Amino acid sequence: MDRWPVFSALALSLIAFDAAASDTARLPDVVVTATRTAKPVDETPVASFVVTAEDMEKRNIKTLDDAINLIPGVFARRGKGSMDVLSEISLRGVPGGKRSLIMIDGLPLNDAYENSAKLGGYAPEDVERVEVALGAGSSLYGSSAMGGVVNFTTRMPTREEYRFKFGYGNGLGTDRAPGNVLRGYLSAGNAWDNGLSLIVSFSGTTTEGYASDVVTSTTAPTSGITGAIATTTTSGARTYIIGDRGDNGWNDQQISLRGRLKVSDATTLSAGYTKASYRYDYQDYATYLRNAAGAEVWSYGSVREASFLPGQGEYVRDIYRLGLETRIGESVLKLQGGVIDVGTNWYTTISSTSTTATRAGGAAASGYAQTPSRTTQLEAAVNTPVFERHLLTWGATWRAEKADTSEYDLADWRAPGSRTRLAADSGGRANTTGAFAQLDLEVATALHAYVGMRYDRWKARDGYADNYATSGGFNQRYAGKTADALSPRLGLVWQATPAATLRASAGQAFRAPSIYDLYRTWKSSTTVYAGTPALEPETMTGYDIGGDFRPWPGADLKLTYFHNDFKDMIYRRTVTDSAEKLSVCGTTTLACQAWINAGRARSRGVEASLRQVINDNWAAFASFTFNDTEVTDNAASPTSEGKQFTQVPRRMASLGADWTRGDWSASGSVRYVARRYNTDANSDVVDGVPSAYDRYVLVDARLGYRINRQFKASVSIDNLTDREYYASYRAPGRSFFVELAGEF
Repeated sequence: MDRWPVFSALALSLIAFDAAASDTARLPDVVVTATRTAKPVDETPVASFVVTAEDMEKRNIKTLDDAINLIPGVFARRGKGSMDVLSEISLRGVPGGKRSLIMIDGLPLNDAYENSAKLGGYAPEDVERVEVALGAGSSLYGSSAMGGVVNFTTRMPTREEYRFKFGYGNGLGTDRAPGNVLRGYLSAGNAWDNGLSLIVSFSGTTTEGYASDVVTSTTAPTSGITGAIATTTTSGARTYIIGDRGDNGWNDQQISLRGRLKVSDATTLSAGYTKASYRYDYQDYATYLRNAAGAEVWSYGSVREASFLPGQGEYVRDIYRLGLETRIGESVLKLQGGVIDVGTNWYTTISSTSTTATRAGGAAASGYAQTPSRTTQLEAAVNTPVFERHLLTWGATWRAEKADTSEYDLADWRAPGSRTRLAADSGGRANTTGAFAQLDLEVATALHAYVGMRYDRWKARDGYADNYATSGGFNQRYAGKTADALSPRLGLVWQATPAATLRASAGQAFRAPSIYDLYRTWKSSTTVYAGTPALEPETMTGYDIGGDFRPWPGADLKLTYFHNDFKDMIYRRTVTDSAEKLSVCGTTTLACQAWINAGRARSRGVEASLRQVINDNWAAFASFTFNDTEVTDNAASPTSEGKQFTQVPRRMASLGADWTRGDWSASGSVRYVARRYNTDANSDVVDGVPSAYDRYVLVDARLGYRINRQFKASVSIDNLTDREYYASYRAPGRSFFVELAGEF
């Protein structure tokens, strides 16, 4: 993409927008995440966005990522709606949720195991605002902040309050949508004159789900067996849909207690505890196959009963947080500490080739895997004025991670508690220590420069991997690994006219390898997939230029062009040398796959958003994202060279409006996401088949009515047009949700 048309358009816009300045007076949202200091959202050196509780109230927000899926540059990946355990947020064309930093109240949620942030179980009703800062953020936040940073801020009461929400939903004219959805939320809080405020909340969701996961076989049913649905794989080969794994039931819960104490005008203490959990299972798995007599057929050829059998799983986090903010002279000191303890994280799987697992029960080899993990983080940050016109932000962080995986055989695949032999285990630890500084220089009245630098030292240790198979087993103990990362960033913000602010930034970011990347070594059938303890951090250099404009009364326009260059991206490679296979995978008789730092790549694109206040009743919005991505060098997978990133849509767009009049309110949105690739070689080119990642257009609508001062009611319809598509799974069809909310 040629940069010059973008630059020229931005320059010409200054002239056109200048005349609008006197007609666009407003109070902009304030954002902290972009610079670690409070700044108007249109005066930050990177593209920043704020979603308020009022914004969220206008939509049917079921999960935290629903709140930001209309923002340009943000891709919230979900295959089966709120029941998806593999959901993730990726930012600015950077692939995978593990390369974007997700926080709640400033505490990173990216876990110790995969660097991913699992959002299931959290209550959107507890969130007061969401801040999104796009682009390289490691200069302030360290590892994983490659695509950007998202911070969900929870609310605190300002008076005595009691709130509730109860709702029910179901499919609307389709069985391809979550069935019998029940959601509830309760909270009680108060703010006393002595400076103490407390809030406690409870939430939960349960649904019977729907049949999202179909069963396929590349082998046609034998003569006399009917019911198979002929289709293709994502690469075009013939395959057959022969059944499904049943309705994927889901339930989640959250319990949260948060407190704040204003000790004095200068000092505030805060603390919080949250338990967020979810559990899923599948019911009534089905075969579509019938014999000549009309009886069900569960096996033929290489297809076994085990091919139809589903798994289940559970994930529970306990989150503890303490904070202190105090003024010392002209400086402000912020201290924060937190622990995320994932004490429960298990799932079951049944190999489709198993001869022992049947509908009646039976053993499942390596059928149960559990991965407890713990992350501890401490942080100190100081904002210090320099010569009255400038501001220095500096501080230090320490993060400790631990994760361990154990795999067990199951005596009965239906019972997670029937664990028998320990089949394999792996795990390790990692520590990161970082120090950062950023100087906000007021170069001139309308020109600010941000100069930042961060140093991180990362160390992994105590890595191990064991497989206890009688044939092809292995025992690995890994040496430690240490690496350093420097993350500079330079940003400029120029308020060229009262209606136009230009910004530009350049910075470096990194992601340290996760414990999964380093040490998770496991065997599947005839292949060992090995961790690689010698991995280096992935790095990225990012540039962007853009602006925030008010071209006419009531309008807010953001435009950004970005370019990212990646080095040392982590990919799997096939190990063929016998001596190396023995060293890496502990075997010479099985195939061996291992991670390496092999990839170089780049992404570039355009992000645009417009919000238009039409009058006191109407507002409209639109956004557009274009991601041009390419793997430029990959020794681990040469067929990926010249191809697009996996799980990064090339185009995204949204359009919508909201309306209020008296006690009535309404909103609607149309959201488009282009197809995605799931293979490095981009060989999955067929749409509308199982395991595909289709393009889709979703239309959502909501109508609300305030009954009186205390009570509100609403009805929402998601996927109004009942768009059928695959996001690996069969994605949810049209559904409704009715809700009653109260506040006292």
